[in-house]
Amino acid sequence: LVKELAMDNQIIDELQAQEEKNEEERILQLTEVEKLKIVQEEKVNKEAESAQKCQDDYFQGATVCKERAECDLFCNLLENQKNQNPAYKKALDEEEQKEQKKKPPGLYISETLITLSREEEKKFLKNNIMKSIEQRKTDGLKDVSTSIDMKKKEVNDAAKNSRDMLEQKVQQGLKTIQARSNDAAEKEAGAQRERDRREKIRQAAERKAAAAERKAAQAAAQAAQAAAQ
Repeated sequence: LVKELAMDNQIIDELQAQEEKNEEERILQLTEVEKLKIVQEEKVNKEAESAQKCQDDYFQGATVCKERAECDLFCNLLENQKNQNPAYKKALDEEEQKEQKKKPPGLYISETLITLSREEEKKFLKNNIMKSIEQRKTDGLKDVSTSIDMKKKEVNDAAKNSRDMLEQKVQQGLKTIQARSNDAAEKEAGAQRERDRREKIRQAAERKAAAAERKAAQAAAQAAQAAAQ
């Protein structure tokens, strides 16, 4: 019984040690998730900063599109605004009409040749592009936060499932120990009852033998007295 109880206790100790190890692993995983969050947030912020820098350079007259990879976001937003901004398209149409009037009748000017100055583009496009950059940054950070929260939940859920399973095994081990102890106590109580019963029988036998001896002694005394008379 002592060996069995010792083995049960050893198993419980090992389960609790595994639970501590799992908790350490959970903390390490969450630390890695936090590091990933920092990296992803820096990436989003850097993209927004690069787009802002490209915008500033562009409206100051620099050539940035198709020449600087970090300007891809700004260039896409710029192109979208040129295609969708009503005020810009209206100004472009007016510029086209002005140029058309300068040409001889019947000579058509291709739209691809009509452009506005950077200053005019800035007036029509910059604010909307800035808003788009900020919105993309906000959405990007929100996506990072959502993704990180999901990863944390996955780590915590996995740790909880493992912890619950180990705790269930620990409780089962404790129940086994308790059952063994109860069984041992019951057997010991039964053995004690048997010892008590045998002791009572022994004492009764001793009393009976003592009584027989006294009776025999009395009988012998009486016989001796009768012989003397």
